[in-house]
Amino acid sequence: MLDEASGVVLALCTLYMAVVVLRSVVKAETVTRDVISGAVAVYVLLGVAWAVIYVLIEGLVPGSFAVEEVGKGTIWDQLLYFSFATLTTLGYGDISPLSPVARIWAVFEAICGTFFLAVLVSRLVGLYRS
Repeated sequence: MLDEASGVVLALCTLYMAVVVLRSVVKAETVTRDVISGAVAVYVLLGVAWAVIYVLIEGLVPGSFAVEEVGKGTIWDQLLYFSFATLTTLGYGDISPLSPVARIWAVFEAICGTFFLAVLVSRLVGLYRS
């Protein structure tokens, strides 16, 4: 389990990396493999950053997430899986946020994941057609 300071630093560093790569993707004038790879990297970094935030929430408020099969991996594994299921709005329902803070962050992640795909894909399509 992460201690609070390490978790905050890890989340901020991951988000910072996502912003740096996203800037280069948005500033691109043509669609290349690097631009597409950067967009995918940002999406993955967002999922990892949210997983770190969820681990922090679970550490600060134990029981913030309902996990059906606790014995199948560490809390990190389970919350990383939950993060990507939420980011993609797949939502299998096997892990659920219980605390109000966890619920707010999960909703925010789902909104960001949806808007990220919609905005970025439209940007890349617009660049490709130009």
